[in-house]
Amino acid sequence: MALPTLAQAIEQGPVIDPVEQDPGHPCLVLATGGTTGMPKSVMHCSETLVYAARNFGRAIGYGADDVHVAIAPYGHAGGSVFEMYMPLLHGAAMLPIAQRKPRDVVDTIERYGGTFFIAMGTHVYDLLALEPSAARQLR
Repeated sequence: MALPTLAQAIEQGPVIDPVEQDPGHPCLVLATGGTTGMPKSVMHCSETLVYAARNFGRAIGYGADDVHVAIAPYGHAGGSVFEMYMPLLHGAAMLPIAQRKPRDVVDTIERYGGTFFIAMGTHVYDLLALEPSAARQLR
């Protein structure tokens, strides 16, 4: 039996009752890395997540033509706010890479394209440490 397409699943799926939501109430808990103090978990609300993703995208000219290479951990702001919310809010494509192995990242970018990614220092270091032939793929 063939699985339905997303459009078919939406059309044929069960009707759900909308849930009242207050955009100022906490909706996501993210961990800090402890760079500037003790590591901790921080509660975020929809308003702050949408504000950050929308305004950062506007500031950098991010848009529907972008293909976002998503390699940051989703448990941190880089991975959730900027690699999930931002593409959704701006209509960009998202290319998730679950296992961040530098060679796999480069091969995936070459295969599917990529115009943007959020990088932590370790990501950049690992990508720059690849063989020189990877430079063409990471342009």
